[in-house]
Amino acid sequence: MYYIFIVNDFPVNEERLAAEDIVNKLFGLGYWLHTEKTPFVENYAPGDKAVVYVAGIGRRYFTGSFEIAGSIAKNDLQPTDKYEKELFSFFTLASPISNVEKWKEPVYIDDLIGELSFINHKDDLVLLTKQSAKLISKEDYQLILDKAR
Repeated sequence: MYYIFIVNDFPVNEERLAAEDIVNKLFGLGYWLHTEKTPFVENYAPGDKAVVYVAGIGRRYFTGSFEIAGSIAKNDLQPTDKYEKELFSFFTLASPISNVEKWKEPVYIDDLIGELSFINHKDDLVLLTKQSAKLISKEDYQLILDKAR
């Protein structure tokens, strides 16, 4: 299966952990985080592939890709700072990831509108940012990767 995982800023008390920092942190840890309500979480399996979309004003871009490398399990990651503590307590599930690629340049979704099959009109783009995960076709996944390379 092929997915888009959507990342937004995450509130930590009076501060916000930037979406870009979350992606970098998770890529560095070799894990992706989920909640029990994450769409399709019960279907994720080793070998599934994902692209990461950074949402928010002034963003709206894909930044990297990875493969799910193991089963979804209780998040037992040990936090090293207050940001991880909040993140790990909210996202109670984790999956190991492999073949992690952080792209040098972002791939802006506006450059792909009209080519991606899951975006039929502007409302689809708005709905994308309201989710944490979206199932996509192999063709859409490959199109995003091709634009990144």
